[in-house]
Amino acid sequence: MTYYEDESPRLTSRVIVGTSTSGTPILHDTIEHVVLNPTWAVPRKILTEELVPKIQLDPGFLERGGFRVFEKGKEVSPAPVEWYGDPPFAVVQEPGPANPLGRVKFVFPNNAAVYLHDTPFGHLFDAKERAFSHGCIRVEKPMELASLLTGLSLDELEKRLADGKTKAIALDPKVDVHLFYYTAVVEDGRVRFREDLYGRDRSLVRALRARP
Repeated sequence: MTYYEDESPRLTSRVIVGTSTSGTPILHDTIEHVVLNPTWAVPRKILTEELVPKIQLDPGFLERGGFRVFEKGKEVSPAPVEWYGDPPFAVVQEPGPANPLGRVKFVFPNNAAVYLHDTPFGHLFDAKERAFSHGCIRVEKPMELASLLTGLSLDELEKRLADGKTKAIALDPKVDVHLFYYTAVVEDGRVRFREDLYGRDRSLVRALRARP
């Protein structure tokens, strides 16, 4: 990830992107808010495929992880036996060290429901191939990016984070964000080729080979 200001790069950061089965989309949008101490509204697919099996095996999983459970907009305390099939619940994780969004989230409303965010799993940035997310983009230097976007110093951001409460900082002006997918790039005057993680080059090759 590169952040530009007046057409000059101000910050570069390694990122983690979606897996081969949950790819990060190509899109162009604007970052509207920086959210400190974000909550995590668990997507339905992650809830049914990943969290429900853990809840079934460990009734204390939700409480330890800081999860709150809602049914038709009302907070409830479901019994473990109800976590089978397609449970009628929505699950939200409170801010804290276990929250996968970390301490800051960068919101640009889009149909793919993806965004940039911090992560408590910083060791994953050392991997050569960093495709571990469900589609969102995890940023290695989230606080530095938040400082540049909001104009607040790192110290001021830390003060606002200290109480652990969720708060949003509206950006004015909003900041453009562009998500690209390239398997061939130019670096230091040389063309370098990358792995086609999402298999998108096949469609491009077919289109190039097709008759007019």
